[in-house]
Amino acid sequence: MTRYIFDEFTDSWLAQDEYRERYERASLYTALRGRKVPRGLTKTAQPDGYGKSKKFHDAVLHRLDYVISGTFEAEEIYAARYACGQQTVVLTTVAEPGTERRCRKCFGEKTWTVYGYWNAAGEALYIGQTVDLHTRRTAHRNHSSWHREVAWHDALSAHETEAAARTAERDAIRKYRPLHNVQHQPKEVAA
Repeated sequence: MTRYIFDEFTDSWLAQDEYRERYERASLYTALRGRKVPRGLTKTAQPDGYGKSKKFHDAVLHRLDYVISGTFEAEEIYAARYACGQQTVVLTTVAEPGTERRCRKCFGEKTWTVYGYWNAAGEALYIGQTVDLHTRRTAHRNHSSWHREVAWHDALSAHETEAAARTAERDAIRKYRPLHNVQHQPKEVAA
């Protein structure tokens, strides 16, 4: 009798053997997230190293957190987790940073982002600015009463300084007139 297991990633039932095979492949990604390293691989801290993905021709240079190397499923593996938290399983190491594009988070450079949320009718719900877009989106998802109305969100612009981002945020609020922003809304004049 075949035993089936529900796979949350594919949202389907898989035979136990198929599930186990899929889990084994996923264990490399689990290791990159800081958990158990699969047998046959070694994890080495490399806080002074640099690397980028071999997959993309315009790959961004990152600071390495650690590297996982060895043989996995009869294939030579060289993967890494970067200081910013991203990871790659196809890695090229770089001796010294040159003129490559750099991950701003890994190298401690801040980018301020102006972002917005819209509903299905195309009305702006909220416009904001932040230095950490991922964390801010999570905060909105968990704590904003209007978030259940969101149909899509978008980064509107990126800025080198907080002052420039605040100015762009104010201009975007005046342009889109979001339903849930309080600051920078034009005052309604009673007739």
